[in-house]
Amino acid sequence: FPVTIGWWRRSKIRWIHQENPNFKFLFDEYWKILISVNRDFFGFNVTHLPPLQFTEYYSTDLGEYKSHQDVFWITNTPRHRKVSIVTQLSPKSDYDGGELTLDNITEKPPKNIIESQGTIIAFPSFVYHTLHPVTRGKRYSLVGWFEGPKFQ
Repeated sequence: FPVTIGWWRRSKIRWIHQENPNFKFLFDEYWKILISVNRDFFGFNVTHLPPLQFTEYYSTDLGEYKSHQDVFWITNTPRHRKVSIVTQLSPKSDYDGGELTLDNITEKPPKNIIESQGTIIAFPSFVYHTLHPVTRGKRYSLVGWFEGPKFQ
């Protein structure tokens, strides 16, 4: 069931679980991508991939997600999110606005790459990022968070 969340985030979300045999291929593909990206760029100790989030941002809601990190630093959990992966599902012609930006980093991916349908962006979960308001149409994305032992 879709949920709209708070003032800092206006979107509808649904969860995709690995136990569903229809979606196992998604988890397998995300793991392949993570292994390569983590080897080449991050080197984090990653052990777990929780359910994936299918996210819908609508212009009728001015769908957005204000600047945030994906790590829950203060919660008493055995793991931290370490690598966030966002897959752009919608063609850019379906919406205006809705730009995903990685905040306060020096090397930013080109805007035309981030906005291309099928593009997968991976970044450390502690990097602040923003999904700017969708002003026309709808934008869909698939998000996953690879977790591992808490940062020390």
